[in-house]
Amino acid sequence: MDQLIARFVRSKATLVNFSMLIFGFGFGQGSLFIGQTWLIIEGQPTLLANFGILFSLFTLGSQSVDSGATVILAQYVAHNAYTQDTALPIWIKYTEITLFRFFVAALSSIILFAFVVLYSAGAFFSSYAICACFGLMAWAFNLSGIIDGIQRSGISGITASIPYVLSAIALVLVPANDLAKSGMVLGAAFSLGYVLTVVIQFIYLMREGFGPRLARPSLAGLRISIRECIGMLLGLIPGQIYFRLQLMICNFALGTLATAVVVYVKQIVSSAVQVTSFVRRTEFASTVTRMAATRERLLFAALATQVASLGLTVVLAIVVELTGLFTYLETSKPIVGFVLLVYAVTILTDSASQCIGQGLVAKKWFYINSFWRIVAMVIAIGVNALSADKLQYLSFVLADVVSHAIFIAAGLVHFRMGSQRTTLQGVV
Repeated sequence: MDQLIARFVRSKATLVNFSMLIFGFGFGQGSLFIGQTWLIIEGQPTLLANFGILFSLFTLGSQSVDSGATVILAQYVAHNAYTQDTALPIWIKYTEITLFRFFVAALSSIILFAFVVLYSAGAFFSSYAICACFGLMAWAFNLSGIIDGIQRSGISGITASIPYVLSAIALVLVPANDLAKSGMVLGAAFSLGYVLTVVIQFIYLMREGFGPRLARPSLAGLRISIRECIGMLLGLIPGQIYFRLQLMICNFALGTLATAVVVYVKQIVSSAVQVTSFVRRTEFASTVTRMAATRERLLFAALATQVASLGLTVVLAIVVELTGLFTYLETSKPIVGFVLLVYAVTILTDSASQCIGQGLVAKKWFYINSFWRIVAMVIAIGVNALSADKLQYLSFVLADVVSHAIFIAAGLVHFRMGSQRTTLQGVV
């Protein structure tokens, strides 16, 4: 009975976190979409284009600043279980990671500002960049990893929407005829969003009894945290590069129309995968705990805690398949339906690879995860480039499946090797 109650409580918490993650994502992206639509209605395509370029660049910069530290901190907190005894080591870990993130934020700010100035000497670009850099510096102090580690990832999702919402409001309010002032307001909105996010996260943790501790980092701990962050960052880079290279191949081999179709279909598929990743994020703390304590097969331990996300993956893949079939048979855009129909399988393979990746990260195998992500990307791009002329749209689906299959196979091998080492240690 106690086990059933505990399982119900965990399921309820997972549902709440998932709902909040979805709401935060939808509210942030939806607000930004409304703000961008407003600019189109007002006949300001130049402002919209310039904002889109800069916002995407600095959003990418914020991901670089985090350096995967959200996952690292979440893994550390979940593994050590936040208590009065473990609070100080957790905040020491946070301080060590934050020092590295602050360095990355300063470096990213310099690089992005230099790139923006070289890209355009316009007043809008330079004023936006100057103001937005403060947001990158603030994001170095984010507490999303600790919040995720105590299984409150929904709070991270809600607060993550703030920079998007404030940017959307600024889009409606900025004076279109004053480029310097427009850039300043939009850049300030971006920074204010990240500052408010961090402040709210601090307040939430303090109210919940997880307030910060005065922590003095060690040089050895700092080295370990830097290695872990670099390992995670290397795993994030392939995903940022891969699709952009695919678009270049598509545009070169098949033309602009085919590229537009691929972009459109990929957005649908990526949205489905994004939804499953929200559920998987709520499962991460449980995955860490089970894989650390288990003497069973590591693969089983990884899969057992990700049943909800895997089940949702199957449902969404079927929905997208049926949508593609309907579009192919019943609409005036059969080519879109056909591409969506064949692309839907990648929802299954992508989610499966993410499931394996979460298991690897839960075991702190950051560099193994990154290495095979890079290997899989390089091979997949080669397959895509060599087969695009003959297979056309199918080439991109094949490349994705190959990439996922390589990563899954590598992960299974490492899980098997890890299980064998665990078994031997248990015998000894």
